Amino acid sequence: MADAGMAVVQEQFGCSVCLEILKDPVTIPCGHSYCAECIENCWDRGVYSCPQCRETFSPRPALRTNVVLAEVVKKLGKTGLGAASPPTPPPPPPPACCPAGPGDVPCDACPAVKMRAVKSCLVCLVSYCEAHLRLHQEVIPGNRHRLVRADVGRLQEIVCGAHGMPRNVYCRRDRECVCYLCILDGHRGHDTVSTAAERKEKQDQLGMTRGLFQQRIGEKEQELFNLRQAVDSLKSYQSVCACPGAGDLPSFTVNPDASLGAVGTTVHELKRRIADMCKEDLVKISRIVTEAALQSFRIPEPRTRAEFLQYSSQLTLDPKTAHRQLCLSEGNRGVTWSEWTQTCPRLPERFDGCWQVLGREGLSGTRYYWEVEWSGEGAQIGAAYKGIGRKGKGPDCRLGHSDKSWSLTCSGSGCCFWHGNEKTAVTALPTCRIGVYLDHDAGILSFYSVSGEGMTLLHRVQTTFTEPLYLGFGFCGSGAAKGCTPVSSVALCALE
Repeated sequence: MADAGMAVVQEQFGCSVCLEILKDPVTIPCGHSYCAECIENCWDRGVYSCPQCRETFSPRPALRTNVVLAEVVKKLGKTGLGAASPPTPPPPPPPACCPAGPGDVPCDACPAVKMRAVKSCLVCLVSYCEAHLRLHQEVIPGNRHRLVRADVGRLQEIVCGAHGMPRNVYCRRDRECVCYLCILDGHRGHDTVSTAAERKEKQDQLGMTRGLFQQRIGEKEQELFNLRQAVDSLKSYQSVCACPGAGDLPSFTVNPDASLGAVGTTVHELKRRIADMCKEDLVKISRIVTEAALQSFRIPEPRTRAEFLQYSSQLTLDPKTAHRQLCLSEGNRGVTWSEWTQTCPRLPERFDGCWQVLGREGLSGTRYYWEVEWSGEGAQIGAAYKGIGRKGKGPDCRLGHSDKSWSLTCSGSGCCFWHGNEKTAVTALPTCRIGVYLDHDAGILSFYSVSGEGMTLLHRVQTTFTEPLYLGFGFCGSGAAKGCTPVSSVALCALE
C-alpha cells in the first residue's frame, strides 16, 4: 500500500525533469508545473519551452510560485509520502529537447537527432532521453529494471567493453570485475563469484578486522598510559651530595703561593665529562622508551589458522623464471618436475642449472600468508630477493644457499632450513601442507606444518628484509628417479 501510494504521489506531484517530488513548485504559461530550480536550469540553455508539451515561449516567462501545489507538497512531506529516498543529487538533467553535446550520453532510442540521455537501464544496457524513458517505464513498469543516472564514466565501469554485458562477476585471481562471457573467454577455470557475494564477504572481513583493531588499539593505549606513568615516576639523573661530618673532614695545608688555575681546569673538565655521560644515558633511555612504546602499538602475530587466513594472498608463479624441466599448471599455481626438457625461450631471469621457479608478485610492506602442498621425493619451499642468481648451480643460485634466499627443504624423512649456505636442523616432522607467514616490515618469515586447523611451527626467521621478497619453489635429489618414486610437485593451495 505504501508503494502504491508513493507511486500515485510521484505521478501527480512529481517533476518530469528531476523525476522527484516537486520542490518550490512553479507553473509556466502552458499550465505544467516543475521545480523552480529545474525549469530555470532548462531555460538557462536559451530555449524557453515546456519539457512535456514542447510549447515555446518568447520572451522568457517570469516564474511564480504555485501556492496550492506548494502547500500540498508541504503536507505530503509531513505525512511521509513525499519523503524521497536520499539519492546523491547530481546536477539537474537537461530537458529532453536538448540534443546531446560533447561529453554527454546520447539517447540510444532516438532515430535521427540524438537527444541527451538522462537515465541508463542496466538490464537493457540502453540510455534513454526523457521522452523514451517514459516509454520504457510504461513497457517495464515498477522497479524490475534498475535505472542509473546516465554517465559515460559510470557506464564504462559497469559494462564490459569487450562483450557489452554488465560486469556482475568478480574474478578473485585477477582481482577485477568481469561479465559472464569473460569467464568463458580469458578467465576460464578462475575462482569467480558474483560481485554481490564478494562485496558482502569483503564487508564482513572488514567489520571483523576493524573490531579486532579497535580492541587491540584500546589495549595498547592502556599499556602506553601505564608506561608513561612509569617513566614519569623515574628520575633521569639527580646528583647526590652527602655532606661529611665534622670528624670526617680531611686535614690539608694551604700553600698561599700555589695557583688555583690547574684545579679550576680539572674541575671544569670533570664537569664536562659528567655532563656528557648523563647525555649519553638520557639518549639511551629515550630510545628504549620509544622502542617500547612503538612495540606496544604493534599488532601481535597471528596464533590460530583462522587469524593467519586473514592475511591470505592469491599468489602465482612466474613462468619466465621456471627451469625447462619444470611444468607449470593450475593457472601458474602448481609446478611439477619432469624428466623431459621443454623447449622454452632462453631468458635472463630463467633458472638454467637449478630446478627452481619464483613467484610473480613482489611481497613487501605488509603481512602475507600462503599454504602449499608438496609430494614426491622432496621439495624446497621458501622466498628470495629478485637478485638471486639464475645461471648455473652455484650457491648464489640455490634457494637458501646465499644471503639472498631462505628455504625449508622437505622430504619423507624430515625437513631442514637453509640460509646463507648454512643448514639448521628441524626436529618437528612436516606434513604434506606447509603454511608460510611473512611480515615484511617486522622481518619475520615463519614456516608451519598444517594439519586440518592445527598448526605446528617448524622454523622462524627474525631478520631485516631490505627489498621485496618473491616466493620460491625448488626440487632436490634425483627428481622422479625414473619411475621409482612419485613425481615431485608443489602447488599453492586455494584459501577460503
